Amino acid sequence: PRIAADRGPAALSEQVSIGFAATGLPKLDSFSNTDPFVVLEERQLDGTWVEVDRTEHLMDTQEPEFTKLILMDYHFELVQHCRVTIYDRDHARASLSGHDVCGVAEFKLATLMCAQSQQLRLPLTGGTRASHRDGVVILRAEPVANTRDVLHVTFAAASKLAKKDGFFGKSDPYVTANRIREDGSWMRVWQSEVVDNNLTPQWRPAAIPLQQLANGDVDRPLRFEVYDYDSNASHDFMGSFETSVRGLLDATQPFEVIEEAKKRKKSYRNSGTIVVQNVQLEHRPVLGDYLRAGLQVNMQVAIDFTASNGPPSTPQSLHYVDPTGSLNQYEAAISSVGTILQDYDHDNLFPVYGFGARLGPGQPVSHMFSVLPEGYEVQGVAGILDAYRAALRRVRLAGPTLFTPLITAAAERAARAPAGVYHVLLVIADGMVEDMQSIKDA
Repeated sequence: PRIAADRGPAALSEQVSIGFAATGLPKLDSFSNTDPFVVLEERQLDGTWVEVDRTEHLMDTQEPEFTKLILMDYHFELVQHCRVTIYDRDHARASLSGHDVCGVAEFKLATLMCAQSQQLRLPLTGGTRASHRDGVVILRAEPVANTRDVLHVTFAAASKLAKKDGFFGKSDPYVTANRIREDGSWMRVWQSEVVDNNLTPQWRPAAIPLQQLANGDVDRPLRFEVYDYDSNASHDFMGSFETSVRGLLDATQPFEVIEEAKKRKKSYRNSGTIVVQNVQLEHRPVLGDYLRAGLQVNMQVAIDFTASNGPPSTPQSLHYVDPTGSLNQYEAAISSVGTILQDYDHDNLFPVYGFGARLGPGQPVSHMFSVLPEGYEVQGVAGILDAYRAALRRVRLAGPTLFTPLITAAAERAARAPAGVYHVLLVIADGMVEDMQSIKDA
């Protein structure tokens, strides 16, 4: 990718997808085959490992091809140490304790991204049981296209598929989708459910993210393969057909399912046909699409002035204004969120509310008031901070903590705004909310 020198650190990173497969995994259970899944971790600066994500688990196989792609931010200027652990699933809990380890491999993300075809084959070591051979994990990486589009499709057999379970049985077919890589190899990216004992199955409607299926490219070659499921993981190949997302969208005839090994026979025509139904590409806009269409983001800020924050004159208070200029927690929250959102607001005017304070001696507690006497709107983040500090000098902290009045006011303001404005209400508070049911109703 082109790196623009004037765009700063963001230009030196991109999101990548990593796919996983393995071969030769050890059999760790006495009475069943391995049920593998992959966990990807990244090493932090302090040396600890943090989980990035994990794949789905597959049943009864020592040669898994995982369809779930794990997304990761690749930073060109950083050394990113990664660790792949393949587990044999022994329970359904999220905790990794209790699962047997098939093997572990470590790599640098830059090594994967710079490898030929962005693919690595790494030996696995350190399994639960000592073994001369723990298998090999295969990693395949690819920069991610920025799309949220989803392909909706239903696959069904238009004519009988091949019979693979002998004279008395029928096949238990399922479909896989494989996308082509730059080196010409195929990578599995999706799998349907199994339909038991049926040569003319109709699989459930599928909703497949376009990024997962074809990395956003509707013309990218895809290979759909049909298998007969076997409980011992020796799934029988029933044939395949090749097309693309565009081919699925434009299809008017069934696709012939072909077994290449049978094409040498003169009488061979196909091993059945598959038709696609209700095919639709659903466009789901990303943030950039909305911004190009003129979307603005308007931030409204609500600040908690209840007494539970502590007297502002004491250093222990969350509202303490440090004479050295250090930001208190309220100022830090306003600054960190506001600095990001103000660039998306064209007029840079922000409504600012206070709640939970008395505005003068003997006055009742106000649960929604302007932090400035002259009006709700202030200019920019600096204006929010100035208004907040001015309010601290003129109000008396009280309570209780009620959100409903300010949520109602913010919603009414949003309803009066022109179309094309997305409203964010930033509520900064210190403790328990005392009108939760009313908030839900609001």
